[in-house]
Amino acid sequence: MKRIIFLDWLRIFSFSSVLIGHKFYPILLGFSNDDSVHESLRFLIKLILPLCFAGGAGVVVFFLVSGYVITHVLQTEQPLEFLVKRIFRIYPLYIFAVLLQYSLLYSAHPGIINLQIIIPQLLLVGDFFQTPYSLSGVEWTLRVEVLFYLFMFTLRYFKIIGQYEYALPGVLAIAALIIGNLPTTPHAEYLAIGYLNIYGPFLFLGAFFWMYENKKVSFAQMSLFTGFIFIQHWHLIATINPGWRHVHFAGLAFLIFLAVWTARDKLFFNRLILFISELTYSVYLMHNWLFDHIKQWTIAGGLFQHNRYALIMLIAICAVLVKAIEKPGIKLGRVLIRRLKTTTPSYYTGAEEALINAKY
Repeated sequence: MKRIIFLDWLRIFSFSSVLIGHKFYPILLGFSNDDSVHESLRFLIKLILPLCFAGGAGVVVFFLVSGYVITHVLQTEQPLEFLVKRIFRIYPLYIFAVLLQYSLLYSAHPGIINLQIIIPQLLLVGDFFQTPYSLSGVEWTLRVEVLFYLFMFTLRYFKIIGQYEYALPGVLAIAALIIGNLPTTPHAEYLAIGYLNIYGPFLFLGAFFWMYENKKVSFAQMSLFTGFIFIQHWHLIATINPGWRHVHFAGLAFLIFLAVWTARDKLFFNRLILFISELTYSVYLMHNWLFDHIKQWTIAGGLFQHNRYALIMLIAICAVLVKAIEKPGIKLGRVLIRRLKTTTPSYYTGAEEALINAKY
């Protein structure tokens, strides 16, 4: 399958926004308000700040990318193939990260391990058990992703993606409406209250981008769905999380996605872009907790004193994890799929079934 270059650029923006928002936002905010800093630099920082606040724009772009790419791969992947690939894409590195975090916590505070908490965390089903997040909170997006994968797997299995693709826009619109009107999920005070309701529908908007690009929906349908997603999003923000009524990261994220998608045929690609893009998942999993550990280790050892050195070490560790865990996990999934394909019935797409019917 041909690599979709514009997604690499969006992944880079996504994890950069989250990393800066979680670890460097106070520093940038301080610079933006410092009269001793040149006004032009302060102006540039002020332009960047809304794109990094709480990592929100990065998360929304991440969901738009996921919705787009999952819809794309399901045009050719069979249901079981899709499910196995997603499992081996997400879980190996995620499980390693969670266990590493627990091992560091246990070394400092023995006796904190609770299997009733850690097992739902490892399986990414903690929202059903009101389980607190691991990895200093970033797990919440993966819980939403897993639900999305299961939903799209179901649509592929029942050929809504494929033979009955004409029904897909309506199904996604109904699903987005249902998610927006579900009881607040999750709802425990120590969880990201209502984040499934508020942000989950952006996954479907990413799917609509793919459908519009491939002439499955009209511009009018795309525009109406986009408007619906944002109106619902703003309403949910006002009712569930009113403290964020004055932030604009969802709209900015959409504009970033739209701009990069529009310029998709003009973007360059090289090994450096590939290398940085491949860091997305590992940096996302590690940054919010491992970065602080690295700072403690380096400062305690008297080796480094600045955030930039901790950042370099974080990137280096994440690069190793990509090579040592993430990519081998993906390859293992592909090997398993090759072995299963000979014993698993095929579920053809609409285009494939049309060719078969024409042939016979």
